Amino acid sequence: MQVDAVLTQRKAEGRPVACVIVEPIISEGGDLHASASFFRRLRKLVKAHDALFIVDEVQTGVGTTGYMWAHESWLLDEPPDMVTFSKKMQTAGVYLRCGLFPDIPGRIGNTWMGDPTKLVMACEIAKVIRRDRLLDLVCLSGEELLKGLQLLQVCW
Repeated sequence: MQVDAVLTQRKAEGRPVACVIVEPIISEGGDLHASASFFRRLRKLVKAHDALFIVDEVQTGVGTTGYMWAHESWLLDEPPDMVTFSKKMQTAGVYLRCGLFPDIPGRIGNTWMGDPTKLVMACEIAKVIRRDRLLDLVCLSGEELLKGLQLLQVCW
């Protein structure tokens, strides 16, 4: 991977890369996504270089891919070090692996965690997703859409 060369070079220059941030699907100007195997290899590579692997789920989180979090479909050996989310949960946030929590409470993103009413809304959103089996519905809808697009592709 070209990423390996960049991470190696930066480390040799005394400027190691602190983290690699990825979006599961980039939808600006099209629909661009990498394979699950790409993300699995990238996760291992980033860890080997002692950098954090951060997944930005602002666009893809909360069920839009048929998974609560798009990165779940990658079947990573280890979860991301950090995941950011927003929009569909009606609040913004980040979750971290255990070793990244600060020693002093309240040191991460007070702006993100400053509105208890948004947390109540987020809990209700999660309940509706489970109760109404919305992840299953997203998968079924996606399959139908794909079939229709494949038929159009044959025709055109």
